[in-house]
Amino acid sequence: YESEYENGITHFLEHLLFDGTTHLSREEIDGSMRDLGGYINAFTRKDLTAYMVLLPKQYINHGLTVQADMLFNSNFPEVELAKERLVVIEEIKRSADSPGADADDFFTHHAYGATDYARPVLGYESFIANIPREAVISYWKKNYTPDKMTALIIGDFKTDEIRKTMADIF
Repeated sequence: YESEYENGITHFLEHLLFDGTTHLSREEIDGSMRDLGGYINAFTRKDLTAYMVLLPKQYINHGLTVQADMLFNSNFPEVELAKERLVVIEEIKRSADSPGADADDFFTHHAYGATDYARPVLGYESFIANIPREAVISYWKKNYTPDKMTALIIGDFKTDEIRKTMADIF
């Protein structure tokens, strides 16, 4: 969903959604999962961004509630925005310096040409350093809607029960 001029915004947004919501701080998001023996993380690829919650089954409602809160109620604090800019820019630099980066760039350029797939998932340093908070929020509101999402739930549960839980939470 990224345009040529907002390349990297999806990955940047992935980072920002962990930084707090209208209900939970960054520490509460991460800590609540750890305290229950779980794990929360995300990754962005060319075709998708995946947000993962791994928890013992008795805490699935909590995990899904936190996940929904992150996806739909993030508050993008300015101080966290500045911090995440530095984190993502460091990722961009580290990726460019990694062994095989030149070969990967060569392959991507020749395999994908002028398509959207030719652009780097991480984006460009100048864009990440300067994108306004309002632009991130606008992109989030436009693209983070249930009709553009797919839930993949794996575990020990009854299908009808988890469908009801998903409907109640999301």
